[in-house]
Amino acid sequence: MKKLAYRFFSKVAFSFLLVSLCGCQKTMLDQTKANPYSTQAVVSPPTTQEVPTSLPQEEPPTTLEEIVATQEVDTKLDTVDALFQKDLVSISYPQIVGYPNKNTQELANAMLKQHILSILEDTKVDPATDRLTLSYRVLTLYRGQISVLYQGSYQKKDHVEETALYFCDQINLITQKPIRLQSSFSSASIKKLLQKDQNYEIVSQNTTNIDELKKYLASQKDDFYEDIVRHGDFGGDTFPVAFSYSNGTSFHIILRVPHIFGDYVEFQVTQRTK
Repeated sequence: MKKLAYRFFSKVAFSFLLVSLCGCQKTMLDQTKANPYSTQAVVSPPTTQEVPTSLPQEEPPTTLEEIVATQEVDTKLDTVDALFQKDLVSISYPQIVGYPNKNTQELANAMLKQHILSILEDTKVDPATDRLTLSYRVLTLYRGQISVLYQGSYQKKDHVEETALYFCDQINLITQKPIRLQSSFSSASIKKLLQKDQNYEIVSQNTTNIDELKKYLASQKDDFYEDIVRHGDFGGDTFPVAFSYSNGTSFHIILRVPHIFGDYVEFQVTQRTK
């Protein structure tokens, strides 16, 4: 009887031990699956990189080189003639048509008109007695820029000789501001450029006494070249004493000079200075 009881309890104990071991193994496996620090390899779902919905905006071009580099022809852009006429004064100038942004077009056209008509104040012309004529030629017209070259003359009532007029106007249509000489040159670099004739070629046809002109430029002090940069091109507080433009292939500077040299001289820059 004792042997039977011993065998019975032995089987019960073995069965209990077997069940406990199986349950423990299952618990350990479950814990391993749930344990983030388990050494078992876990395959993470692939991550997707967020794609921006818009590209970062670039700063608009401001220097002559930047604008020329980003110019694109727009066949819809054009200009029409505008005319200011009063007595002996006749001034023609362009107005932009076909620009995609009408507000930009209006602002640029107002600027073109304001710039060219400021010649009346600069020359102190009296339309009733003094003769002044100006015509224009559009050098470049792109979505980012317009460059206009003006040529003409004026003559005071009591003066025998005419004074030649020759200048340009450049407007950055993106920033809606004039493109000025000071964006590309300092007074020191202008001085270096104009005091060495290997840096430029004189391309104005009316310029006279060129050898004397070169001596005149070489004799000028620093403030002369500072004025060229400070009062160069439209956009300053006075009518410009110098002008600049780029036609995409070369850079030009127009300088107002005494009448003995032809009233103005145009330099085509052949070597840039720093």
